[in-house]
Amino acid sequence: MSDLSIRTRRWARALSNLTIVVMVALAGGVLAVLVQPELGRQILLDAAPVGSVDREISAGTIYALLAVGVLSVAVQLILFWNMNGLFRLYAAGDALSAACGDYVRRIGLALLVLPATMVIYGMAASVLLSWDNPVGERQLVVSINMQSMGFFIGGALLLLIGITIRQAADIAEENRGFV
Repeated sequence: MSDLSIRTRRWARALSNLTIVVMVALAGGVLAVLVQPELGRQILLDAAPVGSVDREISAGTIYALLAVGVLSVAVQLILFWNMNGLFRLYAAGDALSAACGDYVRRIGLALLVLPATMVIYGMAASVLLSWDNPVGERQLVVSINMQSMGFFIGGALLLLIGITIRQAADIAEENRGFV
């Protein structure tokens, strides 16, 4: 347990609450699109790596895009859930415990996995949206951008920091046993 300032604890509490709002919004958005696929049509199409789609997209295609997109949303929910847990520990004044290290490690893992879900969504979306095209005009688009690379590298960094915090906390606990 460390002594975090009141200001830091307040920020952590506010960020904890913000992560809850974001998780509710993500889950609510998915539910809204499940109930009314046309609500998410443009969002799902904008996230696809293909150009503008001139033809009408069926509700079945929208549901298929949503099903693939839910993978990315699930990883984002895991990411925000772990951020919330870390912020709650910080709000309680706990900054250097094994639990903090575990949360940071899981946040890093989620950030490592998130770009892969974005690539998978892009590939699936390109196939689904071009499936009705004549043979030879169907597309499989693999798209990796700098944002994805940033998430990946940031995730690797947080994974390493989380492992290091965990190891340091374990060593500190072991040392307390000797004293």
